[in-house]
Amino acid sequence: MIRSIAHWVVLSILAFSAYAAEIDKVLVVVNDDVITESEFEQTLLRIKTDLAARGGELPPENQIKQQVLDRMILQEIQLQLAKRAGIEVAESELNSAMADVADRNNFTVDQLRVAMKREGIDYELLRENIRTQMITQRLAERQVARAVVVTDEEVDVFLSQPRQKASQKRTRFNISHILLNVSGSDNEARISGTRRKAVEIRQKIINGVDFEQAAISYSQANDALDGGVLGWRAPSQLPDLFLNALNNIGPGEVTQVIRSPNGFHILRLNDVEGKAPRKVIQHKVRHILVRTDEFTSVQEAAQRLEQIRNRIVNGDDFGELALAHSDDTISSVQGGELGWLSPGDTVRPFEEAVRQLDVGEVSRPVRTPYGIHLIQVLDTRRAKPTEMKRSIARRQLRAIKTGEKMQEWRDRLRDQAYVKIVNRV
Repeated sequence: MIRSIAHWVVLSILAFSAYAAEIDKVLVVVNDDVITESEFEQTLLRIKTDLAARGGELPPENQIKQQVLDRMILQEIQLQLAKRAGIEVAESELNSAMADVADRNNFTVDQLRVAMKREGIDYELLRENIRTQMITQRLAERQVARAVVVTDEEVDVFLSQPRQKASQKRTRFNISHILLNVSGSDNEARISGTRRKAVEIRQKIINGVDFEQAAISYSQANDALDGGVLGWRAPSQLPDLFLNALNNIGPGEVTQVIRSPNGFHILRLNDVEGKAPRKVIQHKVRHILVRTDEFTSVQEAAQRLEQIRNRIVNGDDFGELALAHSDDTISSVQGGELGWLSPGDTVRPFEEAVRQLDVGEVSRPVRTPYGIHLIQVLDTRRAKPTEMKRSIARRQLRAIKTGEKMQEWRDRLRDQAYVKIVNRV
């Protein structure tokens, strides 16, 4: 029955697209929506312009086109899911993001608009692409990251494992990345074939093929069209498999092929730096969370929390209100307490709000990808070395778990969606 309904929807879309063919050709049907030729061509032009600006020879046209189309299909699936979940980006947030894009290119927003017009790129399309990235990131964090839990026992086990001494001296790695996916349903023959392909790609890089071109051509990671560039990463942001491989190579070198639950990876170490450990201030924090979805809007969640905040300011107990109203079921039973937090333990909007609060002060509603929060700082302290080790270990474990779950989630979304290629690119 579901399949027949999906088939009827596709036939309806195709009937309309035939009528509107002279306006804009449909390339792909994704569930109950479409990707058009004009959308694809504009996105392709923008990405090719970005790639050309980085220098070097572009990969074959058909490879770039396929990478762009695959990315657009996955984004469309995520946007449809985000819309059903009520996830959106406010105009003020988007304006701020566009200002950041302009600033990174040493432009004002108006100068960026003029420069893009000169290159034949639609500024409004770029703006919508940034909106899409922000929405899909919030969706992924809501669907995956918030469900990742790292226990004290896992931290204990992690810290008890032997670690290479070099990782204590190398505090940040600048890396690039190529991923060839492997799913849980793949048989041994397919897995072996993927491994051989990864080894061949690595050998091509050793023989002189540009790493970024190889990433664009072959990588199945989300950063493929960025040349696989991940940029600077602290050890706490990298899985153990990556750290061990990176500690055995120098800048400019590539790792051996690395096997993980998600597939086969090749890393290039672009640069590395080390520095003396800095003194870190930790905050003891509690919060009340109201999640936003198709039933609860951002405005409704903020209004509920403003009412709760007024009750706290007027003398009601924060912990009791957290137990009664917080959607964070793990912390709510502890009065909303999250314990001692170090920089990097939470998402940026939450961390910035914490830094601005005095001890005892209750924040105004704060929006993050997880929903809307009221935050209270209970105490501050200078972190001890052992506490920092545990905090770093916890972040590293969370990064590993989140990365694995994120790739599995994206693969599952793609497999479950109805995708029909109408016209080849």
